[in-house]
Amino acid sequence: MTFRVVLLAGMALVQLVFLPGCAGRDSYVPSKAPVITLQPQDQSVLEGQTATFTADCHTDFFITNVQWLVNGENKALYYGQGSYTTPPTTLANDGDRVQYVISNAYGSASSRVALLHVIPAPLQVKYPEPRDAAAAVQAPAHPGTGSR
Repeated sequence: MTFRVVLLAGMALVQLVFLPGCAGRDSYVPSKAPVITLQPQDQSVLEGQTATFTADCHTDFFITNVQWLVNGENKALYYGQGSYTTPPTTLANDGDRVQYVISNAYGSASSRVALLHVIPAPLQVKYPEPRDAAAAVQAPAHPGTGSR
């Protein structure tokens, strides 16, 4: 077994690295490049709602970069962030393509592209308050047309 110390932003990270052993001995070969283990799924939301996409990865080495891309643009860059929540959606977001990309010193991995479907919000019609039927009958049809 060997030890590796990696300095990142002033913090020390100790990694245990098991090297292949001799024939007949158990050995562990670490997964260097990250691997996507949970793919983001397509989401359908009503207009005005948010959508949350979730993904996960595996690697035996420190992840240095996590990105959520929306239509190819970086929307969220966080270390260790396995989910991305959109701002409140509009109909213009219908069809947005969301992808999870992770990397470390040994490589990178990209998830499948998940689609965002935005459904138009139901039309909300506000009706006027009902008037008193008796008052409506007694009101003159045309004000100012009374008798002389």
